[in-house]
Amino acid sequence: MFGRSKDTDHIRAEAAATVVKQLSGLIKWQKETYGPGIQLTMVESKFFENPWVYGYIVGWIEGCCLGGNVPRKFWSRTVKDGLKEADWFFYELYKTHNLKIKWLKTMSNKTKTEKFQDGMIYGLEEGGNVGKEIKAWLGGGAFPSKDNVMFNSLGKSMNLANMRGVEEIFKMSREGDKYAKYLSQDLKENWSQ
Repeated sequence: MFGRSKDTDHIRAEAAATVVKQLSGLIKWQKETYGPGIQLTMVESKFFENPWVYGYIVGWIEGCCLGGNVPRKFWSRTVKDGLKEADWFFYELYKTHNLKIKWLKTMSNKTKTEKFQDGMIYGLEEGGNVGKEIKAWLGGGAFPSKDNVMFNSLGKSMNLANMRGVEEIFKMSREGDKYAKYLSQDLKENWSQ
């Protein structure tokens, strides 16, 4: 067989499209849990500018290709497409707060860090599982649920960071910090209840 198969094209397209779907879902989950102000808190804390996040997304896309049996020669293009989607997502996210980011450019020099490598390992494992599910679906199985959290470790990391951040913001607000008081206006103090 010459060229790409339809399965390969489908898995590559799903991998790239899933990046934005999962990031959007994670942001929605965080807003429901902590209130609408959590989005600004994540942007201001530079959560998305962490090499672990970048490594996770790269690893997840590669893992999806691996799990879906996409020929290796198509991986770099798939990763590039997925990262372009993430770059667009973060640009739009920051823009809602009158901030600008060129996420890909910011992150591209952070691939040699331990955090990047650690994130990539988590992403490879979880993306590989999703790639296998998509491949099974193409073979006649059930498609992974649209409500399924496929960016599992990223979601847990995000939630933990936000939990700690919100607690600290409310603590500082009670101590009289003006910026913390401003941030706390759109956050839920009793989010755990």
